[in-house]
Amino acid sequence: RDQLDQGKKVFFSEDMDVHSVATLFKFWLRELPEPILTYELYNEFVEANDIEDDLERCEKIKELLNRLPNVNKYSFQHMIKLLVEVADNEKYTKLNAQTISVVFAPNVLQDGDPNSNPFDTSAYEKINLIFAQFIMHYDIIFSDIEKERSIEGVVSLKKLKKKDQKEKKRRRTSLRLTSSQNKNNLYSKSNSSTKLSISQDVSKDSSNVSSSPSNSPLDSFGKSGLI
Repeated sequence: RDQLDQGKKVFFSEDMDVHSVATLFKFWLRELPEPILTYELYNEFVEANDIEDDLERCEKIKELLNRLPNVNKYSFQHMIKLLVEVADNEKYTKLNAQTISVVFAPNVLQDGDPNSNPFDTSAYEKINLIFAQFIMHYDIIFSDIEKERSIEGVVSLKKLKKKDQKEKKRRRTSLRLTSSQNKNNLYSKSNSSTKLSISQDVSKDSSNVSSSPSNSPLDSFGKSGLI
């Protein structure tokens, strides 16, 4: 849990205790700032449970799910898909749609009204029933969302590839500019060294000329005593 909170990648091995993983998942759902199905849609989800016709009820649920933010909608679809698999393997998991609902429904469907009665058992019964619909009628409720998510995934992948190509191009351009700049700096240093060497040589020559004996005629006259 600490690793997940810190954004670290956690390796879930086959030997890991499945109950610990399930508990961690419930903690995540429970501690979200807002339930994954949102406070805003809580009453409408509960009311959808009163629709007697199964197909009409499923259509209403689909409509409500499509009003969720995409991140909520896709995360919830992925979650229910996993729980369908758990229910399909009831022989081993000892869990069916109804028992799974008792565990997960209160974490995803919560009344945001601070004045609501937390001990109203009828409310819990309704949210458990509506959650069971997600599992029992998964193919009807989530088929369009699965397709949408698949298309979204392809589009996102293309965007990522395009972004990656742009980044690689930017890096190549940056490397070429850096290489060119290094060459220019090297050339500039080489020129500076050459100029410094020439300057030092000229300075030495000037010093040698000024310190060498003068060969002017006046010096000769002076030495001979004529001046």
